[in-house]
Amino acid sequence: MPVESRAVAVTDLLRLGTEAEVLGPPKLRQAVAEAVGVLAERYGAAPARVT
Repeated sequence: MPVESRAVAVTDLLRLGTEAEVLGPPKLRQAVAEAVGVLAERYGAAPARVT
């Protein structure tokens, strides 16, 4: 899915909800994992380990 930046891609992917998984590229997967970690901290949940 073409996007203008990694930040825009992260936002777009987070909108898809919990059923979505970023398989690649690895830098995008990591960026989404970091955003989810921030949200988990905000809402008091421990983030799952990303592999």
